[in-house]
Amino acid sequence: MIVGHNHLQEIRAFCRDEEAYRRMLELLTRAYLDSNEQQLIAQQNQDHYTAILNLLPDRVFRVNRNGDGLDFKGTQEDTEHGIRREDVVGTNLRNCLPSDIAQQILNAIARTLETGTLQTIEYQLPKAWEPNVGEIRDYEVRLVVCGENEVLAIERDISDRKRSEEALRRSEARNTAFLNAIPDLMFRIQRDGTYLDARANNANDLAISPSEMIGKNIYEVLPPDIAQQRMYYVEQAIQTGQPQQFEYQFPVHGVLRDYEARIVVSGPNEVLAIMRDITERKQAERQLAESATRQAELYQQLQALNASLESLVEERTAQLQQKMVELQELSDLKDEFLHAVSHDLRTPMMGMRLVLQNLQQKSEDPIVISHSVLDRMVQSLDRQLAMIRSLLEAQSSDVQGIRLSYEAVNLGELVGVIVEDLAPILGQYQATLSNNVPVQLPLVLVDPDQIRRVLENLLTNALQHNPPGLHLTLNAWVESKFVFFQVQDNGVGMSQEECNSLFDRYVRGARARRGVGVGLGLYLCKQIIEAHGGEIGVSSLPGEGATFWFTLPLKK
Repeated sequence: MIVGHNHLQEIRAFCRDEEAYRRMLELLTRAYLDSNEQQLIAQQNQDHYTAILNLLPDRVFRVNRNGDGLDFKGTQEDTEHGIRREDVVGTNLRNCLPSDIAQQILNAIARTLETGTLQTIEYQLPKAWEPNVGEIRDYEVRLVVCGENEVLAIERDISDRKRSEEALRRSEARNTAFLNAIPDLMFRIQRDGTYLDARANNANDLAISPSEMIGKNIYEVLPPDIAQQRMYYVEQAIQTGQPQQFEYQFPVHGVLRDYEARIVVSGPNEVLAIMRDITERKQAERQLAESATRQAELYQQLQALNASLESLVEERTAQLQQKMVELQELSDLKDEFLHAVSHDLRTPMMGMRLVLQNLQQKSEDPIVISHSVLDRMVQSLDRQLAMIRSLLEAQSSDVQGIRLSYEAVNLGELVGVIVEDLAPILGQYQATLSNNVPVQLPLVLVDPDQIRRVLENLLTNALQHNPPGLHLTLNAWVESKFVFFQVQDNGVGMSQEECNSLFDRYVRGARARRGVGVGLGLYLCKQIIEAHGGEIGVSSLPGEGATFWFTLPLKK
């Protein structure tokens, strides 16, 4: 504000005295200062607004009701490709966008101006420049009123978010399908026994519906003895962090059924309980036990009958004895076949079970499983199927011996794969392993699946016959047209008498800590190595560990 000399004279003449004149000047000066302060604040607000817009990674438009561009702030990508503010200001939406999208935005502008509220729309446009020109991208636009018949529109590229949402939707669909495919009953239970969630594919599997169980306590749903048993295992699972397993009987709609329960920790102070109906299995076990009892009774009756038939002619007695021998031989062949199957399948199944248990104990949902884990499990299953096929072929040919499918194999690479597959079992036994087998060994002409059986049997045999903390060492070298292989351990060792009979059929180590095998593992190892034209043996002393060795001829 500028006041000239003449104006001051007029103000002095207007005022009645000097005091009024002084007060008038003070008011004029204050008004001038207030006006400048307001202009400064307005300028600061404008600077703040501009800074905020520049920080946004999105496109920002100021558009009127008709769709004319009034102002524009582009993205870094727009700047790099030569899109300027002057190119947008004054241009109508209909001239730069497809008609359907332009109309969609105009409708949103109208709603924003009419309601005075935030409006959000989404649409798709092809990308206009490299890389990936023409790629369909998803955009989200938010519109707010910024003046009379004007809106501020912020456009954001949400393509990555849309892809993530779609991937999450598919993942959730897969997980839901997986859960729906499991026939077991599933419950989430708090530490105090409150049901947090319940799922059953068939409502008839439960005494009450799953929705009625949620929020109730175990003692409100189950009989006291079963509830107390379940709470005990819930507490054990939370305290130890280890899976708990038990069996119980429960009446469902008046019928007593058998269940197997598995309880694992699924979160802070909560567990996941999986209940499997094993009624049919239990019935089969009871029927089998009853059948065994009947067989025992029949056997006793047969013995009494044999005692009373001693007076029969020698020919009839000889015929009966011959039949008994034939039956025993058939029984021996059956037992050998069954034990071979169980022995060879148990080791890879233990490895897969440990992997699945480790995944089951993870708290995140969904659980991420690497392709390498799945590949190893599929490969393990393929090997099991191959073993089953080979054993079935041996059975169908009246157990004619070991059949081999020869391949040129790098023993060092094969050993590396086997050691990796057995890592979970080594961890279970708290064992360590030094693999000193050279990768570049000469090729050997062998059946890789059968040699794998030998190595797995030797390693698991050492683990099962020694206390935890065992250290294993693998060595191999070439000598006299043979590959010599060693499996050494620092375990308890064995006597020379045990070494001499260790590879005989049905011989088990006296210190075996696990398993119910009948001693076919090392016997099968000997059969396989000898079928390849090699030899196998063991050297050991009590307290000094053991060294198993075998030889394989080099490929000619």
